[in-house]
Amino acid sequence: METSDSTIKPLVTAEGDTTQTSLFDPSPVSKGDSTQMTPSKLRTETSDVGESSSKRKQNRKCSPMPDHGEILKILRNQFEGLVKHMESRGEDSQKKTFPEELHRMKQEFGKIRQTFSEVHRLKKLIKLGAAVCQVIVDGVQDKDGNVQSIQGTGFVLFDNFILTNAHLFENVRKNMQLSVDVSVKFNYEDPTGLDANVFKAKTLLIDFEHGYQNKHYMDYAILELSPLNKKQQKKVPPGLLREYGKVPPGGGACLIGHPSGLPKQMEPTSIIGSEIREEAANKYKRENGHAIFTINDEITENKKRYDEVMQEKDDFVTYNTSFFHGSSGSPVFDDLGRVFGMHTGGFTYEDKRTQSTQSVLEYALPLLTILQNFVIRLKEDNNQAILKRVQEEAQETHFLFDVLFKTDGDEPMDES
Repeated sequence: METSDSTIKPLVTAEGDTTQTSLFDPSPVSKGDSTQMTPSKLRTETSDVGESSSKRKQNRKCSPMPDHGEILKILRNQFEGLVKHMESRGEDSQKKTFPEELHRMKQEFGKIRQTFSEVHRLKKLIKLGAAVCQVIVDGVQDKDGNVQSIQGTGFVLFDNFILTNAHLFENVRKNMQLSVDVSVKFNYEDPTGLDANVFKAKTLLIDFEHGYQNKHYMDYAILELSPLNKKQQKKVPPGLLREYGKVPPGGGACLIGHPSGLPKQMEPTSIIGSEIREEAANKYKRENGHAIFTINDEITENKKRYDEVMQEKDDFVTYNTSFFHGSSGSPVFDDLGRVFGMHTGGFTYEDKRTQSTQSVLEYALPLLTILQNFVIRLKEDNNQAILKRVQEEAQETHFLFDVLFKTDGDEPMDES
């Protein structure tokens, strides 16, 4: 007969004795097993445990309850600080995150392009763009010993003085003396170049700074054009020093220059604030993952400069542009036509998929930083003639004049 799981089965031991298997303890217990607990013994041990627990409770020391008035006083003292903390958390939560700021910039770029396409702005920029020139450095030897020309961009600062980037002359000078011929080309707007005006530059530089000066990164050179003879009818366009403007905190900007040695071009862009530069660069890397190794190689090769540009400082103005090689020295204008910077460089790489030059980020140097260093150099050299001309041009912009020529914030520099 089949039995259920609850059936008690007799178990025969080796000696032939039978014992009963418990429902709760299936292991057999022999007659001589002294560990089996009787009900009376179980009650005794249980009572001992209870007694021991009771004694422990009696021996515990009870902490007195704090005074309710004291608790209330503490809470009242902390309440004002708690309110301020919660308010600050609310303010922080309302601040825009980096991705939101980048998305906003992308949406506003269409408006920026529209702004710079307005006829009155275009006319003003085209007029100011007459001061922009192509800079041609002849007789430069590359690393293989081949002689070639280096092309960049510059613009008239005032009179016959041209501002451009110093790195164009890095290997063709000794101190302030150039060892090669340099010329500038104005009005190079038609691809034929028939209307272009070419001027020779003197081989003695007026100023040159490449590297750190007074904790600011510098990369500028100032050329002086050779005087023309009376038979030549060409004139140097008016300079841009009197069109100076402060670096805008954000919004639109416009570059005018000669990228890749091409006829003069202009391109609007959007300024990337210092607080979101790194996020903008990281976003670019994510969107161009197919070229990430090439991008990282470029950044590694120029790591020191990359780290400097990424810092939240005002030494650089950052943006995205297609102005690459040949555009170094281009003026950067705000949406009111005021020049505030000089395009200097970026982190370019060759995209194998698109077979084109691309860039993670481009940057300009603030014009004010350059001018401040230039004035210091003129004072050190006691170059009173040029110093006076800078002062006269700067007077067109009160802010610029005050920054460059007032001492102790009150008295202007002695003009004598």
